[in-house]
Amino acid sequence: MKTPREILSERHRSMDARLDALRKEVIAEHVIARQFMTRRAPSPRFTPSFIALKMWQELILPCRRIWLGVTAAWLVILAANLVAPGSTTRAPEIAALKTAPPNPQIMAALKEQKLWMTQMLEPAAPPTANTTVPGPRSDRRIELLVA
Repeated sequence: MKTPREILSERHRSMDARLDALRKEVIAEHVIARQFMTRRAPSPRFTPSFIALKMWQELILPCRRIWLGVTAAWLVILAANLVAPGSTTRAPEIAALKTAPPNPQIMAALKEQKLWMTQMLEPAAPPTANTTVPGPRSDRRIELLVA
């Protein structure tokens, strides 16, 4: 009795010649393509258009969703800024109209605080240097008081 492997091997033996021809054809195409690529690979010229294309391919295309999200966020911010009541051009005028005159007690407290800050931030007086130079240890005498 034949094994399944032997049965399959007999059925497909006629295909070996066809497969060998196909392999040779694919390898020949691969060799030709490789030779064409090695001959055709000049060093790239660093022109502004080449750099712009490379930046587009490396920075923008891989992160399209992120760039779209950033663009959408900026558009929302711009729209909110344009639609918001009380645009920034009139803000100083409105703020000047709404401010109350300063309270004299608050102004006195602020002046006092400023005075304290200047006193605290003044540079400290340099430490005085000790002008006496100690002599050798053998010249020192220890006086003991005995009671």
